[in-house]
Amino acid sequence: MSQQVLQPWSQQTGTSVEESQEGMGVASATSGELVPKKRYARAKLVSANDIAAELARVYRAMKSGELDPNVGTKLTYVLSTLSKIRMDSEIEERLIALEERNY
Repeated sequence: MSQQVLQPWSQQTGTSVEESQEGMGVASATSGELVPKKRYARAKLVSANDIAAELARVYRAMKSGELDPNVGTKLTYVLSTLSKIRMDSEIEERLIALEERNY
């Protein structure tokens, strides 16, 4: 499975678990022992190409059976939404630049 699909942040950044927990704090369990807060997988999703690459990773993971199709479908929906937002943002930036040139 791709390292950016459902992998903890520390595995992607190369930091140790101790380093990644610094500043995150811990949640206490009912038994009184300390339990680390839940960490989520992260991927660089800045450009349309980044989002497309992540969509391809999710697709390959689903096709190979490494990722449950129900989870993959949800991830695909979120990534598609992010892609649309990114596109709208880029169009908005271009429109603002054009409007500034005309004034």
